[in-house]
Amino acid sequence: MDQDQIKYLLKKKIKSIKHYCRKIDKGFNQEDIHDFRVEVKKLRSFLKVLRLCDNNYKLRLPKRFKRLYQIAGAVRDAQLEYDKLSSKQLELPRYISKLKHLITIQEQEWKKHYAPKTIHKLEKRLLDIEYPTLDLDTIISFYKKKIDQITTLSHNEDPSFIQVHNLRKQIKDLLYVAKLTKKELKDAGEYIISLPMKELDQLAKIIGDFNDRRNTLEHLKNFSSKHISPLEVAAIDSICNEDTLLLETEKNVILEMAQKIGTTNPSKKSKKD
Repeated sequence: MDQDQIKYLLKKKIKSIKHYCRKIDKGFNQEDIHDFRVEVKKLRSFLKVLRLCDNNYKLRLPKRFKRLYQIAGAVRDAQLEYDKLSSKQLELPRYISKLKHLITIQEQEWKKHYAPKTIHKLEKRLLDIEYPTLDLDTIISFYKKKIDQITTLSHNEDPSFIQVHNLRKQIKDLLYVAKLTKKELKDAGEYIISLPMKELDQLAKIIGDFNDRRNTLEHLKNFSSKHISPLEVAAIDSICNEDTLLLETEKNVILEMAQKIGTTNPSKKSKKD
């Protein structure tokens, strides 16, 4: 993949990011926020591969843009929690009120930080760089690095919930780059086939749901209010106890699946092989 191809892909990603930023700014739709964050994650994964070509590259997202990404994440987390807890029909008036307030505050923060020039700065920073050729050896090296990280994380004796979430980041990096290179690098398709793409997709989804539950649990545990009723305290305790047990069970399933994926070896081979 030469410099023109690399910059073409970067332009495509930034164009998608611009599109979703404009949509979010109009209404903070959950799916628009989700799609925006996915596009940013894909971009970051691609930048990680490019950094393997030369560690001296300043392939970093501008601070103001990273702040937008964080704000969008806070809005989406609160939206998901609100939907989940509202559907349970439990006595949680104070906590639900807090979520509504949080969503409003974060939407205001978005309005404060978002401007087209923020995305323009991102585009200029990434397109002003002179990139070397991204070859197949670098791609394979990236695959192996991610598989090694998945193996290490999945064999921790008793990983924390945060470490399980980090496992998903490695899987997503692998998936995003594998799908990108399969389309853009003709030769790379030979090696992507050796990756268990279906299993990786499935595991990423499971850990995504796991992390949503983890976020809710953490927020509920940290919630306090002077005016909270005994009924709401009981409801929060019930959710926390239930989710803690579920997370421990899910963690064991996730680790078992990840350990199987960790045995993958994306090595070079010819078509005849």
